[in-house]
Amino acid sequence: MEPEVLLDGEHDIDRTLEVAEATWAETFKYLADNKVMFEGILLKPSMVTPGADNPNRGTPEQVADYTMKLLTRRVPPSVPGARRAFAPAWRAELAGVGFGQPWEGRGQ
Repeated sequence: MEPEVLLDGEHDIDRTLEVAEATWAETFKYLADNKVMFEGILLKPSMVTPGADNPNRGTPEQVADYTMKLLTRRVPPSVPGARRAFAPAWRAELAGVGFGQPWEGRGQ
């Protein structure tokens, strides 16, 4: 499952979080209403970032923190692995690699 929030615009990271939370809340509500077994879904989350046209891109730590807020607030605990993907080790890796360039620093 991939709840998608388009990042077009100049909005800040707070607005992205606000819209993503509303979108994800509705998505999980409809899944529950249709008796989808959360333990069996695969969640493909995207990171919470400012709008694509916002000159303030945010730091990797800020993006990781906002993404964790979204996951913690809106993903039901029964969804497997969602929070582990953005655990502290991942945050440290993101900060060391460079935001927006996940392939750098990995020998490729």
